[in-house]
Amino acid sequence: MSGLLEILRKEVNPALGCTGPVSIAYAAAVARDAVGGTAKRAKMRMDKDSFKNSLSVGIPGTDRMGIDISVALGAVAGNSKAGLEVLNTVTPEEEKKSVEFLKNVDVDILWEYEGVGLRLEAEVETDKG
Repeated sequence: MSGLLEILRKEVNPALGCTGPVSIAYAAAVARDAVGGTAKRAKMRMDKDSFKNSLSVGIPGTDRMGIDISVALGAVAGNSKAGLEVLNTVTPEEEKKSVEFLKNVDVDILWEYEGVGLRLEAEVETDKG
């Protein structure tokens, strides 16, 4: 039994909300942080299961759902250092900024991966590149 507990402690991580949209937000936040600055555009490529499992799922701390707002929240306000709790510090003001981001910017959502397993690939262009 202690071996099982050890594996669980090593492999299980906390997540804020459904892991589909949260992992999308996390990928966008990591991409933004890799460049630094303020998000200006975003693109997300994903496998079909991530697409299906995130399309109509509510986003924690908001009354919104879907892939586009997951990308926007991650790119605009996500805390990449928090892992799958990436949206734990998003404020109502940052949520509004994320919604404005969606109104002013095309967020490209591409279902391009035909392989087996999870695949999320985020590109975020910022004012720094």
